[in-house]
Amino acid sequence: MNSLIKKAIFRFYREIGTRDLVFFFKKKLARKSLLKKTLDGPLRELAENGAINYKGIIDKDILDRWISEYGLDVSNITPSEGNLAIPFFNEDVLSILTDSKFAVLLDNYFINMYRCHPVLQCIPNLVITYPNIVHENFDSKTNNFPANWHTDYVSEFTVHLPLISINSSNTHTMYAKNTHTSLLGPPRNEQAIRNIFRSFGEKTDALMLDVDGWHQGRLEGSSPRIMVQFKYTMGNDLLLHPTEGLSDKALSQIKRTKENLSNYCVIKQRLKENYLFAKNMSTLNPKFSIIKDNCKNYDEYI
Repeated sequence: MNSLIKKAIFRFYREIGTRDLVFFFKKKLARKSLLKKTLDGPLRELAENGAINYKGIIDKDILDRWISEYGLDVSNITPSEGNLAIPFFNEDVLSILTDSKFAVLLDNYFINMYRCHPVLQCIPNLVITYPNIVHENFDSKTNNFPANWHTDYVSEFTVHLPLISINSSNTHTMYAKNTHTSLLGPPRNEQAIRNIFRSFGEKTDALMLDVDGWHQGRLEGSSPRIMVQFKYTMGNDLLLHPTEGLSDKALSQIKRTKENLSNYCVIKQRLKENYLFAKNMSTLNPKFSIIKDNCKNYDEYI
């Protein structure tokens, strides 16, 4: 057999080895059906590409209040070797989760693609990315950024709400369009990846990514990326608080967050308030049941 053919077959089997073929065949068929009956609009764009910037749908006053209350000023943030993150759940967040245009769009997408509602995978997080390296120097063994091309849990879907303009001067997510139903994982040669969606956006936008598709964090350090992040799945792979406690990796991120936010004392007070709000809620939509479990995550922060 020709050596080039052997290499092509080997690459094919290596890359499908990381994908659930039955799941992705079903997803391809669901996408085809959805595109056939949806002529235009954000649902079609999302189904077609796997990613969308849903523009101007979040109340700017809410975002400005968060920036003020948490002291999210660039002067308070130090560049670091990995993402900074804190649990982020309050009355405003709950309102956005239950009554926003992106929540409606996401619900429609999941119902059409998977015949179920999206389930929150973990408590929402405020994520700050301000790398102390350039992308070309990234080393996955020593740097704590998701900067290699990869996919996430099966059916995982991520929504980013920018609290600052995200453009070419910030770290941003690069997404290979139309790979969210691919039977293959991302190739080792990233130069072969084309048709890229760059997750640029402004305050009030919602960046929505079906992360069954290939994506990477593109590290840019001119200014930080500050965003609220929501993660969903069909209900699989919920990120429950570990019975043995948080992992060393998670504890390292918490330590890094405390050390690289000069106003952490202000943030800590907000976290105490948020913890009480989450803990004392009497009722919660089953789609958000992970919130009660993840209340335990606050212990290491406050």
